[in-house]
Amino acid sequence: MNKKLRHAIIGAGGISRKHFEGYGALPSDLEIVAVCDINSELLARAKDKYNVKIATDNYRELFSSGQIDSVSICLGNHLHAPVTIEALEAGLHVHCEKPMALNAAEAREMLAASIKSGKTLMVALNNRFTPYAQYVKGLAQSGWFGDIYFAKCGWVRRVGLPLRGWFGEKKYAGGGALIDLGVHFIDLTMYMMDFPDVESVVGRTYTKFGGTPVSPLYAFQNTPIEPGSKFDVDDLTAGMIFMKNGASIQFEISWASNIGKECYYYELYGVKGGMSFRFYVGEDEKPSLKLFSVLGGQLADTVPLVSANLYPVTEFSHFVDCARSGMPSVMAPPEQGVVMMEIVDAIYESGRSGKQVIF
Repeated sequence: MNKKLRHAIIGAGGISRKHFEGYGALPSDLEIVAVCDINSELLARAKDKYNVKIATDNYRELFSSGQIDSVSICLGNHLHAPVTIEALEAGLHVHCEKPMALNAAEAREMLAASIKSGKTLMVALNNRFTPYAQYVKGLAQSGWFGDIYFAKCGWVRRVGLPLRGWFGEKKYAGGGALIDLGVHFIDLTMYMMDFPDVESVVGRTYTKFGGTPVSPLYAFQNTPIEPGSKFDVDDLTAGMIFMKNGASIQFEISWASNIGKECYYYELYGVKGGMSFRFYVGEDEKPSLKLFSVLGGQLADTVPLVSANLYPVTEFSHFVDCARSGMPSVMAPPEQGVVMMEIVDAIYESGRSGKQVIF
């Protein structure tokens, strides 16, 4: 029988809830034995809420304690690479929140540390693991779409400026809407297309709502503006990604824009069939998945009734399986995380230079 993993959550902020609950649903496979945060209030709250044995503000001591086998890195973006590398060097398996790092150079260092240590490194790309995504990926792998030659994706918000903490400051966040939201659906679209080699990108970045002065109307969930908060990143980025095989992706990402409603989506254009996934964020909203093809000689629209029961693998169970078996992740390999950061870097460079960036 495989040993139950002893897991630690590093960082007890908002995103840690996903990891506490996700791993908490796997009591036979993993036990969350420790939580770490320098904020004593967050630390105490997490320890009590999730009944965690060890609570500490020193992750280095925890890494060397021999009391844990794996960690979730739920820290600010600027800490993803250094803390992940330390964990891997300590012989721990790592589930790191997205984005993988501040930039591609850091991501490559993380991958190298994972290879050298022989330990699992997985980026928390939760959208790959939804039943809808697994269903569409299965269709793509079966050849149902045929050659996928064009795609669209995006995540656009009417309001969503993070005018607090480190989120709006480039030296800590690495960027704005693109690196926060864009990595989700650009990554998912690339994943459906089997991550073709990138030839070039062109992008334009905008800071229209997050500059100075800033209207609280556009703050995330109408939260108050934190005094002294900085904002020097993009609140909207749009552009194109061109592949060496001739395919391309059009994308739009925003934290704030004068649109009707927040939405995230992706669309695939194949020679045999196409699809559209859209989710308009709000109460009582459900994702919309439609397939477009030819049936019996006629154009046909299909609405699959995707059953979650057929897709039991989650982001968390997959990480456990990889860590236990020593096999690399097939659903979220870190090599693709590195490519995603290379794409992000290139889009930001294109936005700065106003020119197409060749890979």
